[in-house]
Amino acid sequence: MLEIKDLHVHYGGIHAVQGVSMRIPQGRIVTLIGANGAGKSSVIRSISGLVKDTKGEVLFTPAARDGSEPRTEQLLGKSPEDIIRRGISVSPEGRRILPHLTVEENLMLGAYIRNDKEGIAQDIDWVYNLFPRLRERSWQKGGTLSGGEQQMLAVGRALMSRPDLVMLDDPRSASPRCW
Repeated sequence: MLEIKDLHVHYGGIHAVQGVSMRIPQGRIVTLIGANGAGKSSVIRSISGLVKDTKGEVLFTPAARDGSEPRTEQLLGKSPEDIIRRGISVSPEGRRILPHLTVEENLMLGAYIRNDKEGIAQDIDWVYNLFPRLRERSWQKGGTLSGGEQQMLAVGRALMSRPDLVMLDDPRSASPRCW
């Protein structure tokens, strides 16, 4: 599903990631472990199209949806929106929810690439079943949630695009119920 070959990430003159390679088969849960500053978030940010100064290969093969043969694509150089449309979503470090929007509005933002209103409503209900506390707070502003509730919201929002691959960047403050 995802293969990274000799990934290098730069921030200006800083060589943050040097030669990372890994293969993640479909249906697997993989954890990238390292000390603070080791480049874990930089790897996720490069896969998701947020870092442009990268070198190497990030190859993604989405799950077949319509019976056609899935096609492997190079992701480096693609925009974050293109990567989401290809089936990868991220729950970012620090949650990054929109504090002035309600819980439900934040969830709907995760589905912005979709046009199926009925499916979006079903998926919001599915997220509420995963995280019942979010249902209780559906009309509450995201910024008023506790840290753990905001993390649940960030994970729920990432799931709303119906991705093949979800990347969780530093999910330590998430509810243990979701793992």
